Amino acid sequence: MDFTTVWYGRQLADFYLGKIQPDSPAIPFDSANPRYAGYEAVLLQYLGLDADTYRIVDSEWRQLDEPWQNTLRHTGVYHAQRYAASWRATYTTASGTYDAVATYSALAEEAPAIATADYAEVRATPASVLPIVVLSCLGVLFLAAVVVATLMILRKRRQDDKPKT
Repeated sequence: MDFTTVWYGRQLADFYLGKIQPDSPAIPFDSANPRYAGYEAVLLQYLGLDADTYRIVDSEWRQLDEPWQNTLRHTGVYHAQRYAASWRATYTTASGTYDAVATYSALAEEAPAIATADYAEVRATPASVLPIVVLSCLGVLFLAAVVVATLMILRKRRQDDKPKT
C-alpha cells in the first residue's frame, strides 16, 4: 500500500508530518528518501495504521523544496505492507505427494482476505546414475570372470580325462 505524506521544514533541519503542531514529532531530513527507520510507530500512527498489522518497507520523495508559507513543503510516499499469514503443508494422497503453499492477502482495506493455494506435485529426487552404472559394470565383469574360470576348469578336466597314448 502506498501512502502520500507531506513534510514541512527547511532542508538540513527536522521535518514535521502534517501541519506543525506543538505535539508533532520532529523527524530528521534525509535527501535520499523520507526517513522511516526508527520512526515507524509515529508514522504508522500518523497514517492511521495498526503497528501490529502493518509495517513500512520503503519510502521515496515525490517533490522536494516546494515553497509554502515561509517554509518548504516536501511530498513523499511511504510503502507499507500488511502482515499476512502463510502456511506450507505436504499432503500425501493415493495419486502422489503434493506440496501446498497458502498465502493470504488483502487487496484493499475493505476487501476480505483472499486465500491462494498453489499445489505442486513433489517428485522424489532421482538418485545419481553413476553408482548404478559402476555397480552394473562390476557385476558384469565378475560374471564374465566366473564364466571364464568355469570354462578353464572344464577344459583342464577334459585334458586330464583324455587317455595318454
